[in-house]
Amino acid sequence: MEERRVKSVELKPFQRFIHFLVMKNVVPRFRKRDTTSYMDLIYIDHLIARRLVNLPRVMMRHMSYVISVKDHELPYGNWLTMVFEEFGVPLVDKKGEEPTILRRHFSQCAN
Repeated sequence: MEERRVKSVELKPFQRFIHFLVMKNVVPRFRKRDTTSYMDLIYIDHLIARRLVNLPRVMMRHMSYVISVKDHELPYGNWLTMVFEEFGVPLVDKKGEEPTILRRHFSQCAN
């Protein structure tokens, strides 16, 4: 049986708003914003029903997926910057250039 994607315009206004929040903050993406994935619907349901979601796990799984796909950028740049600064990770090298974070740095994450 083929998975049917639900278009966001088919959602009720409140569900569409929650989908917007999920798409922008929980599992950010830059493509296919007009459709909801199966996982989007689960996140929407959990948020509306006020069920707990393990957000760090969701974020790590999403980062793991994005790293495995070659043409995506690493999400959560604003959050990662705050964490790196909190733990004293230099974000600028001695030459004033931004250091490169390689895919191998995240290879053990979200397994």
